Amino acid sequence: MKNVLLLLAGLSVPAAAHTVTARFVTPQGTFTKAVSAAEGSQARFVGQVEGRRMILVAVVVRKDGVLSLEYQAELSSLDGSRSIQVQSAVGLPAGGAIAAADCGAWSLELALDGKPKGGAASKGAWDGGTARNRRVTADVETSRERRRCRAAYIPGSQTNIVDGGADGTRRYGFILNLMPSWKNGAEHVEYQMESSPRGGGTVQGLGNVDLPLGRRGASRGDGYKIAWLMEGEPPPAAPVPAAAAPAAASPDSTGAVPLLR
Repeated sequence: MKNVLLLLAGLSVPAAAHTVTARFVTPQGTFTKAVSAAEGSQARFVGQVEGRRMILVAVVVRKDGVLSLEYQAELSSLDGSRSIQVQSAVGLPAGGAIAAADCGAWSLELALDGKPKGGAASKGAWDGGTARNRRVTADVETSRERRRCRAAYIPGSQTNIVDGGADGTRRYGFILNLMPSWKNGAEHVEYQMESSPRGGGTVQGLGNVDLPLGRRGASRGDGYKIAWLMEGEPPPAAPVPAAAAPAAASPDSTGAVPLLR
């Protein structure tokens, strides 16, 4: 019996397995790939999907009983002349689906142990069934380009969106990198933006903006302006620490306890 107990004690519980599905929706078609991912371990796919090259890297994380998905998803033409990619992290319960990001004419949908559902307008499409995610909208305008990008993310998660291509040796595209943090009752977003349209005229922007939830904000720089919208729920209130019990009063020299005044 002792040997049996020792054997049982040495057994480890296998990590729960999940299926992560990513679906890119573009004007050229829909491209979907699913990978199996054990909690806490990285799942990776690199290969062809419907005549495109697709990369999907995913890690399912469980913290305090809540699931989230850290991911990188990329879709590109086989010759590398066109590529779109997103990197971020989202709260996503088992069986849930989310409109993770959209930028210009394409979108990315993610699902955990289920199928992508499509649609990005309602809050239910991007909160993943939890109140943990936030969604940022950036309407970027330059003299040569207007583009709307949106991304859902777990508070505090860096989000990167790239939409690029090449005409021979000349590269063009759009990059938006965001680093959010909660400060003084608003989402503080540090951003980096680059717009390089096909016809030329590269514009770069670097800055930060404070975005109260549910309200619009604006940034402006050399050759560009960005209209922002931040959606989501505020962080939970920190628990109020229990009041310490008052120290017992010490008797004075007469042996009487002093009165509290």
